Amino acid sequence: MKISTHILLLLLLCLFISCKKENASVNLLRQAQNIVENKPNEALVLLDSIQNTENLDADSYMQYIVTKVDAKYKTKQEISGDTLIFEAQKYFDGSKNVEQAALADYYAGIVNRKINRYDKSLISFLKAGVNSAKTGNNRLSGKIFENIGFIYLEQGALDSAVLNYKKAVNYYILEKDSASTMRTTNQVGRCYEDLVKLDSAYVYFSNALQIAENINDEKYKSNITLNLGVIRFGMSEYDKAIAYFESVLSLEATTQERVRQTNIMLLNAFSLKNDLSSAKEFALKVEASIPDVTDMHTKEEMYAALTNYYKQTGNYKQALHFNELEKETIQQIAKEERPVELIKADTDFRVEQKDRIYGELQSDFYLFLLLSIAAAILISVFVVINYRQNKKDKEIFRSESEKYDLMRRHLEASNRDYDRIQAEIKDILEGNQ
Repeated sequence: MKISTHILLLLLLCLFISCKKENASVNLLRQAQNIVENKPNEALVLLDSIQNTENLDADSYMQYIVTKVDAKYKTKQEISGDTLIFEAQKYFDGSKNVEQAALADYYAGIVNRKINRYDKSLISFLKAGVNSAKTGNNRLSGKIFENIGFIYLEQGALDSAVLNYKKAVNYYILEKDSASTMRTTNQVGRCYEDLVKLDSAYVYFSNALQIAENINDEKYKSNITLNLGVIRFGMSEYDKAIAYFESVLSLEATTQERVRQTNIMLLNAFSLKNDLSSAKEFALKVEASIPDVTDMHTKEEMYAALTNYYKQTGNYKQALHFNELEKETIQQIAKEERPVELIKADTDFRVEQKDRIYGELQSDFYLFLLLSIAAAILISVFVVINYRQNKKDKEIFRSESEKYDLMRRHLEASNRDYDRIQAEIKDILEGNQ
């Protein structure tokens, strides 16, 4: 008997210690979640101090995964291998915890984007947008739509990129986040530039530059000044364009990459002005920097600029060489861009949303139908038993019959509603095909 008592006490002690450890782990998780937005490094230290995370309950463990990826991303660590985020996304999908669902979807979108699964990335971000809207988290909503805009821009779907970047700008304005507003306003200008809507591009770039000057962001002043020069170049105002480009080169914050891009534009501007002596300086700089460039779009611009320059100088052999390289680069870019897949992913997501609404409506309809039938049976039984008693019962019967007719009409109206939704889904599917 004593042995059994000792064993029982030992088990209780172990259980107490285990619960205490688990509570301590959950407390560390909560502390990390509270500071991860502003102090991600400290949050990461707290998360790393949690031992035996597999012993956490399922919900806490999934929150741990989301918070860990959140902290790593905010501290600029690589998260492309953090595929556990997909498990967390699946766990929180459709749950009542919309805050965690929004974050899980957001980071699933980022991881998918990093491993070049753009269609899955887009779907994750679209889900994140739906959940984030329910939380009222404007900052997160801004990030979500900025990422959607980025995906569309990278894949050449420019109108969709503009739409989503503008949504991001509006959310950042609500948060009074000047840096993010500046960044996304600049991106709207980029999209309009690619759409050859140069007046609109110039307006957005100018607005972005004004914000950059207000917050004294030298890096973005360099970036946006270059963009304004490109727009003036596109308007054939070469002297104004050159002034912008030279201003870029004079800024200390101008990066080596930005210097290369500026050299390309100065080569183009001087070539078109037929100032070949000035153009030569920049042709040599552009040609020398080719081996250092990995971005395909930048390479295409380099080859095109050099083709035009050598054509003007009469060196047709070099012009033909760079023209062939330009064509090869354009073909490579075309292979990598897949806007059709993104459009399909977007459509599939919206169809899925309508399917969910249809399913909920259908469930409500069947429940309402069942309750209505039950009510009708009860009314009928009551009437059969009491009908012959007096005239008052007849009035009750007539009243209940009117209520039943009202319910029937409501059922018919509900039936028409989900028939309409079903027809709409069919139209979308047919359109998608």
